[in-house]
Amino acid sequence: MDYTTSPHYKRTIILTGSTGVVGSHVLYELLRQRLNGKFNGRIILLVRYDKKKNLSAIERIHNLLHKSIIPEYLLPYSLIELTQHLQIIECEFSNVDLSNACKEIEKQTDIYLIHSAATTNLATDKNAEQENKEINYQGSLNLFESCKRFIHKFIYISTVYASGRLSGIIENEYSELRSNDFRNPYERYKSKTEKALAERCIENGIKYQILRPGVVVGRLIDQPLYFLPKYNVIYAFAEFFYNLKKREVNAPINIKVNHNTSLHLVSVDYVAKAIIRAFTNDKIHQLNIIPKRGLEENYIQLLLKIVGYENYHFVEKHSDPDSPYQRAYQSKIAPSFEPYINDDAFTFDNKTLKELMDEIPMISVRDSFENLIKYAVENQFK
Repeated sequence: MDYTTSPHYKRTIILTGSTGVVGSHVLYELLRQRLNGKFNGRIILLVRYDKKKNLSAIERIHNLLHKSIIPEYLLPYSLIELTQHLQIIECEFSNVDLSNACKEIEKQTDIYLIHSAATTNLATDKNAEQENKEINYQGSLNLFESCKRFIHKFIYISTVYASGRLSGIIENEYSELRSNDFRNPYERYKSKTEKALAERCIENGIKYQILRPGVVVGRLIDQPLYFLPKYNVIYAFAEFFYNLKKREVNAPINIKVNHNTSLHLVSVDYVAKAIIRAFTNDKIHQLNIIPKRGLEENYIQLLLKIVGYENYHFVEKHSDPDSPYQRAYQSKIAPSFEPYINDDAFTFDNKTLKELMDEIPMISVRDSFENLIKYAVENQFK
């Protein structure tokens, strides 16, 4: 099934979140297509200035294109070749009007906006609530308002967990499926953003698409394998125990886990390839990019074995922490990670995904899990 277009097809693609985990790999795939003549047009990156590291938007993109981390299919190209079709606009779209920054973009034609930028703060405190509201919700709506005059299609990169807590078989269409039981503000505002963007696109006659990855892990298709630009979610859980082991701490840690749980993981390069295949396909309105079944409890045990932490216990509920290490776990790690290992197992209907990715297999995270965690440990989660 071929989803590419004529080499002479003129298309402009705006991408947000290009320095993030998923967005960076979407950028790699877009560069691959552009350099191979699959479309003819510019890739416009909306990138914020990094205050913490004092890096400009251009410096951040150049760092992403370093030979040591780019997929092997981009290695034949120099930095000049990789950036010749890029237009980098430094901006912060979460709280400002982008009208001036977008003036040049308006001159382009057939503009697709792939919105991948987001905070992945899974905490449940007031700060996480505000961060998710400002960045994931208000920032997305601000971006839409700034670009609605000239975009052809709005593609929103959401999360499979925007459904809230569900059970059974999860379909791609969330319109009638959503639960009001969310694990955290991240899920709630992702769901709210999906609804709001769909409504605004319909009101303005703009095509839209919602693509939802699961929990993302390192590469399993493209060399260098297992690489990930940022370690969070399951990796943050692993890193906590890795750091305890590194400090020669062996205090008992209780972990709350449902013995019938399933954790749905998918490789970042597979997600990016699925996004690239899907975004021009108007037959796909919503798509979950996730394996049908998740990993069971024993994979958490395998993870802890790999990082070398043995003094842990699975429990059905937490009691008051009796050590500073248990307190640190329950306050910093458990609120973000444990909600995803305490629901009953559920499955995804990924028939449409398999049809879309007909000759690109979803490499099994089950079979590669040990190597994924070992790679993170060897690189000290950096």
